[in-house]
Amino acid sequence: MIRGSSAFRRSCFCATSEIGNAANAPLAMLDQYLLNLRKLRAIAFDAGDKDGSITESVKILDEILNRYELPHTFEIYSGTHISGVAERLEKKVLPFFTGNLTFPQAKR
Repeated sequence: MIRGSSAFRRSCFCATSEIGNAANAPLAMLDQYLLNLRKLRAIAFDAGDKDGSITESVKILDEILNRYELPHTFEIYSGTHISGVAERLEKKVLPFFTGNLTFPQAKR
């Protein structure tokens, strides 16, 4: 179980050191929502290499999702949390949603 691993303990620390509340830290809640995560069609996340604890937290999230064998896309890009937002939206976010979002056909 991931919960006892040092990576999980580090992830909880990283996620809660800034937030101050482990109950609301996404990494601390991962085990709790694993079945729901498996239902998702796609998961993607990124962080800038100058994002401080965010960068470390998403690296740990990547490790945990890999251990659970949950398919996902993960990237560390050059910059901060807001670097190249327009370009990332155009080249990463919109294509991700275009390829992964589906909507049921409306009944007539």
